[in-house]
Amino acid sequence: MIRFFLFLFLLISCSYSQADETLDSLHHGLSTAKNKEEQATFLNDIGTVMYRKGDFDKAVFYVIQSAKILEELKDSSRLYKRYFNIGAILSTIGQYRKGIYYLEMSKEISLVRQDTFMLGQTLGNLGTIYNFMDMNDSAMYYYQRAAQLHELRNDSISLAGVVMNMGNIYDKEKDHINSLKYFQRSLNLIEPHMGRYEVLHKRIAVESTCENIYDNIGHTYVTVGELEKGMYYLEKVVNFDSEFASLERKQNAFYAIARAHEKKGDYEKALENYIKHTELKDTLLNRNNLRLINEITIEFEAEKKEKENLALKVKNELAEKNNVLKDEKISLAKSLIIVISLFAVFLLGVLFYVISKNRLIRKLYMEMEEKNAQLNLANKKIELRALLNQINPHFIFNALNSIQQFILKNDTKSSFDYFSKFGSLIRSLLEHSQQNFVPLNEEIEVIENYAALENLRFEDKIEIEVDIGSIDAYSTMIPPMFIQPLLENAIIHGLSEKSGIKKISLVFKEFEDYILCTVIDNGVGRKPLAVKKKKNRNSGLVITEKRLQSIWQRTGDEYNVRFEDLVDEQLQPTGTKVQINLPKSF
Repeated sequence: MIRFFLFLFLLISCSYSQADETLDSLHHGLSTAKNKEEQATFLNDIGTVMYRKGDFDKAVFYVIQSAKILEELKDSSRLYKRYFNIGAILSTIGQYRKGIYYLEMSKEISLVRQDTFMLGQTLGNLGTIYNFMDMNDSAMYYYQRAAQLHELRNDSISLAGVVMNMGNIYDKEKDHINSLKYFQRSLNLIEPHMGRYEVLHKRIAVESTCENIYDNIGHTYVTVGELEKGMYYLEKVVNFDSEFASLERKQNAFYAIARAHEKKGDYEKALENYIKHTELKDTLLNRNNLRLINEITIEFEAEKKEKENLALKVKNELAEKNNVLKDEKISLAKSLIIVISLFAVFLLGVLFYVISKNRLIRKLYMEMEEKNAQLNLANKKIELRALLNQINPHFIFNALNSIQQFILKNDTKSSFDYFSKFGSLIRSLLEHSQQNFVPLNEEIEVIENYAALENLRFEDKIEIEVDIGSIDAYSTMIPPMFIQPLLENAIIHGLSEKSGIKKISLVFKEFEDYILCTVIDNGVGRKPLAVKKKKNRNSGLVITEKRLQSIWQRTGDEYNVRFEDLVDEQLQPTGTKVQINLPKSF
């Protein structure tokens, strides 16, 4: 069951309406700021826009810069609100300990300044962080303190969000009686505020909280078997009339309603709601794909423009240096005439002058070579991003073919399971496609989900073993989507035609500059399929080889995909071993 925990993140003290202001105008304001107070304000506003655009790394950078200026100015009246923003952004991207550190500083200053509003928001966010960390007792402690402050201030909107989060803790602990009690109390607090506010941030807070509570109550009733009550509240979610309504929430509500009708035996309505769920899911996927394509296009154009500007700058600098050189040569000729006239007295001076100018010329050429190296590095990164994006449609095409087989077989249960796993995998795929490096544990999760999807198609399930040795999978970073094509190659070309026990072993070994990844299968080997492989080679594997060649070309090393045929004592094929070296940086 999906649970949405509210983050009471308001991005306090923003002097601009980010819906109307552009980053260009904010950067212009920063560059023309008259004093440090204005600089701090513009930096916070830029961080706000970056947060709303989803660029959390830049968001936290700009807000921290704003906080440093306020620390220098000893302006505690605004500083604790910056700490609040920093803590909320860090918590949003999973850096919980750092988030707690900044929120605790915000809490201490709020207490000194007796700002009960900010103190309540800070305590609520601390509760949500501990909730995400599965420290339920600590989370409940902070929620209760926040709720007391909201009650004292008669702030029923903030109180409703905190009470709903408390209900989510009980739901997580499967105490559905108490979770429903808290959800209902939260609903009683928030419903009277529906339609009352014209101010944008108030409307968003009220409507998103109300929709969230309907969703939680509906899912909980379905979980405890009270299907009619559950569908009543879930229908409120799918019919929620708000421009801020969550399409993801509606999609999950349609799915829950479909499952409830299925339990009741009403398969016609179950199918009807499942179709709505699927259509909305496709809409979300298409929207995310379009957003991803737009972001890639914008990034490409920005890099292209940056390269053009850099090339123009180098050209102008070279022309300027040539003019300087021409003038200096003229000056040198005049100096030589004077030197000839004055003979030995000025001869030493002329020699020194010539040596200085030669040093200047060599410096200019060295600067030009450095610029060229920067341009080559930018070209390599664009090439790697393009190769990574080629893997996405290749993998999606294969997965959709598998889904089509289940639909043709009228296998409803497998189709449900496959769609769910496929959606989770596609979400990870879209997130990773924008990153140069991802944690090893996330890449392992992607390949495990992929293997689970492939296993749905086979009667003899494939056993996957992963050995990471002493590697810290959460802090070790590798380039994304390198391992999945190897796994796909092992399944399609090694295990698909094998009967009986099927195994694939993934072994990771860490070295100074790279991670050695070894994929071993007990399939039929490559030799029986040699003719077929020549005609229909795995395109994902081809792209992987190109990516490896492009990455390692910069170091002068040659690390490609390496194959080894495994045989027994009678030289009969027993499987295939594939190895690649994944860089830790490039």
